[in-house]
Amino acid sequence: MRVSIVNFCSTAVEMLDFSSKMMQENAGTKDFDYIVVTWKPTPEVLVWIKEHPEVIQVEYQTNENLGYVPNLRAMMNSGFDAGYKLNDWVCVINTDMAFGRNWLLNLVRHAKENVIPNSIHLTPIHGPHVITVDLGITTAKTFDFERFWKMHDKLYQDGILTEEKRGGWLACATFPYVLHRKWWECYGPWETDLGEHQESPDRRFFRRCHEAGARFILVLDSICYHHEAVERRGKRPPGLEHLPEGR
Repeated sequence: MRVSIVNFCSTAVEMLDFSSKMMQENAGTKDFDYIVVTWKPTPEVLVWIKEHPEVIQVEYQTNENLGYVPNLRAMMNSGFDAGYKLNDWVCVINTDMAFGRNWLLNLVRHAKENVIPNSIHLTPIHGPHVITVDLGITTAKTFDFERFWKMHDKLYQDGILTEEKRGGWLACATFPYVLHRKWWECYGPWETDLGEHQESPDRRFFRRCHEAGARFILVLDSICYHHEAVERRGKRPPGLEHLPEGR
């Protein structure tokens, strides 16, 4: 099973370098294509991509009819589309991530057309279905490797938790995940604007999938850290200052 791994970057070249290295070194398999979607990338990001010929660059074009945050969602949508042009399976990641041992291999071995496998999710964010821990921003200088691997090895075990064992699909729908193209073609893309909804567009997408028969599992030997929205909350790329924030 070949997978398209899709990352996103505009300015955070140190995080892009970190996440890309850790993703590749710990994937446990070489059976993937690596796509990086850029939006108004800095010269440093473009140099990095040029120095990594294994990377397939896809450039997102600004939609002036959308605010900044809705454009970010449209950028994510374009990443899924690019991934499915290459393979039937897509795994979206972010630059503010660190990856445990065999994280992709162990997701893929449980992936089926109607089964969406998800990783154990370490993050500074508080929530009912994640493990809350702050391991620092994901660069070589700021990430707490020692603490990450200590937690990783304590949590790592062969096995899965189903929706029934976990207490519902929402308890299994973490990040990252491996998604078959049929769900994106039938129930995607994400809405770009939050509108009047309280639930995020990505969560609404997965709710549509679940209601149509998709089942979620949590894979106990696929462990990833996600610092959450570091680049999004930072300074905007030059040329995007005029966009309203949107929601």
